[in-house]
Amino acid sequence: MRATLIFFESAQRLDDSLPAMAEVLGNRPAVVARELTKLHEEVRRGMLSDLAAHYAKAAAPKGEVTILVGPPREAEVDNAKIDAALKAALAFMPVKAAADLVAGLTDGSRKALYARALELKDE
Repeated sequence: MRATLIFFESAQRLDDSLPAMAEVLGNRPAVVARELTKLHEEVRRGMLSDLAAHYAKAAAPKGEVTILVGPPREAEVDNAKIDAALKAALAFMPVKAAADLVAGLTDGSRKALYARALELKDE
């Protein structure tokens, strides 16, 4: 499931938390928000690694800190690999079964893979 993660962190631990998050979660888009809904509200956006570098150099901020970490970016779809998998499956399976198999392996859309399998079968 793709979702945004929300962390409430101590301002003094921010320079340790951000690099750890980048290491564990990967370099995702994130936001560090300080003193939300107050007079001195501050919001800094960027990739986790960039935010970690900023807060490693800067003094620890004052106040309440909220970190929002975005979901991982969508992986690029490698159509050549999907076509190869469909062709291999079509060699010994009906179109629907081949599309279902490849959809299960790639988390792809069954409908789109079925349409692509029909195109490959006709070639």
